[in-house]
Amino acid sequence: MSKYIFRIPSWALVSSIFVMLSAVNVFASSNDDVFKVGVLHAQEPPFVYFNPSDERYLGILIDLSEELGRRMGLNVEFISTPRNKLEENILNGNYNATFLAKSWVSIQEQVLFSEDFYVYAEYLYSTRPFESTGSLSNWVEGRTVCTRDNFIHPVIEPFLKQKTLKRLNVSLGAPIVRIMMTGRCDLTLVDDFRTEWLRNNIADMNTLHRTPDYVAQESIALMLSKVWLQRLPEFNLHIEDMKQSGVVDEIVKRHSTRKLTWLDSQ
Repeated sequence: MSKYIFRIPSWALVSSIFVMLSAVNVFASSNDDVFKVGVLHAQEPPFVYFNPSDERYLGILIDLSEELGRRMGLNVEFISTPRNKLEENILNGNYNATFLAKSWVSIQEQVLFSEDFYVYAEYLYSTRPFESTGSLSNWVEGRTVCTRDNFIHPVIEPFLKQKTLKRLNVSLGAPIVRIMMTGRCDLTLVDDFRTEWLRNNIADMNTLHRTPDYVAQESIALMLSKVWLQRLPEFNLHIEDMKQSGVVDEIVKRHSTRKLTWLDSQ
């Protein structure tokens, strides 16, 4: 049986190896440069929403992600997810990060948290006035609160467990304030960023009443997969600079004051 030996010129062999190594490096670096961020699949302005004309994601969390990615040399991709899968999808690798308050997270030991991007205050709103000298327990007793389905609000959880407060779950994207105004519930929680957006998008928002003081404060950060541990200091450095330079405030203001003509009143 004949044997055929093919001799490859040395220059061709070197060139082939170089091409293969280059391909491997390009593939590895492109993966390293992609940063996937999980965002809720329904519109929740001013944090996440999209224009139906091009279905491009917009909002506070979108701009914060893109600015952070630009500073860190990352190509940001947004992955749509339901709220009840927001944490699970970090662990199974569907995306690298999402925005959450640490107090809402049940898997704190299995993930990383960046520096806070911002802190907002939450108020209870109602169609009826609150007693100025009252307390949270007085304001919620015997009433029903509208909250987003699968969302956790630590400030009202004790009253729900004690059954002094009832809960009406409202799906993401549904106009929760409008639902309260129809009388289906007595209360809803609204943060100060969303309050500003609602004033610009609901004509009669000013007819509602809110608690004399905020009932909770939440610090919103990036919740990251642990594979990003080595770059966590870099994330924190850029986040701090974004806050100190006013970039975060500018992004929040731009989206909180924007009127969206294509959305149903929230």
